[in-house]
Amino acid sequence: MAELSEMEVEELLYAVGLRRRAGKALAPHGTPAAYARHLRHGDEPCEPCRQANAEAKRGQNATPTPGRRKPIAHGTLAGYQQHRYRKEPACADCRKASADYQRARNWGRKDGA
Repeated sequence: MAELSEMEVEELLYAVGLRRRAGKALAPHGTPAAYARHLRHGDEPCEPCRQANAEAKRGQNATPTPGRRKPIAHGTLAGYQQHRYRKEPACADCRKASADYQRARNWGRKDGA
């Protein structure tokens, strides 16, 4: 198949109703972006793109990232709720804070009822 010049490609795209994005160049082969482009278009990724994607994934997992969880505020109702959210047993201080909160809440209901 003959190679098309840039102008011929533009004319062909225009003829079928497609246009390229102005000012944005495509990522070259051998990059994770080109690998994603292969997948987006339903193509089999070429070997340089496959290797670049594998290398990028290895690089992401090489250094552990710090956890997004905030430290538990022990001895508070929020701390008790954080324990519950993480599905771990609450410490004694957090259980006491929750019990105090529930006791105060129920005490207020008895007076108002």
